[in-house]
Amino acid sequence: MADPASAALGARAAQALDLFDLSFLISGASLLPLLAIVGVNLSLSTGGLAAAVAALVASAVAGMVLFALGRFLRTRMLANVWPLSRLDYRGLGFNGLLADSIARHGLDTDPAVVAAADEPARVYVRWWAELREDSRVRESYSLIRRYWVLAATYDGLGASALVWAMFLGLGNLRGSPLTATLAVVPVLASYVCFREATRFGNHQVEELCATIAYLREAQASADRRRQEDLELWRTRPCVIT
Repeated sequence: MADPASAALGARAAQALDLFDLSFLISGASLLPLLAIVGVNLSLSTGGLAAAVAALVASAVAGMVLFALGRFLRTRMLANVWPLSRLDYRGLGFNGLLADSIARHGLDTDPAVVAAADEPARVYVRWWAELREDSRVRESYSLIRRYWVLAATYDGLGASALVWAMFLGLGNLRGSPLTATLAVVPVLASYVCFREATRFGNHQVEELCATIAYLREAQASADRRRQEDLELWRTRPCVIT
């Protein structure tokens, strides 16, 4: 039997690793070279454990900021600037995409949908909680979570690319047109990243609704079998010996 203290320590370590989410670390790390260029001293040159911890914390913090910025830019601002890019969930917006997926998977009459009325976001949260607690769909839950992580990663990378573009664009003010021209590369990279973030966001919502539809159909099929077994038992002739 595992030592309770060791189990508690392991749980705390898992929580710490979950805090430093990979989706944040990747985008945050992409900004560290820029911070070094502009003169932010993270003491990384000293090496050792302190430098590794500083890089990890800096990447996590920068990544969380970039994720929030990227998600806001993609869904609130750039979707209107680049309407043909479909950066805002097939042009429907998040709530519109969720409502569309609910309808196409025949979940309009689901109790969670009916209870939420015209607030699809509440259904989204309810279904996430349902999948998290249902051991029958562990693989589907892992896949949906993976889609969320990938969307978050690309949102952060898109924001990071725009920050790089702004930095390189300032080179034109310093008499370096070549550096300013290079800013086109991260702008294009940000567009690609935001497109990928939208694609994985679409997959996440679609997979969520598909998994819930599967659970509802499985439950309905089990109910029908129980009803058929009950009817068969009721109609079976009683033999008295």
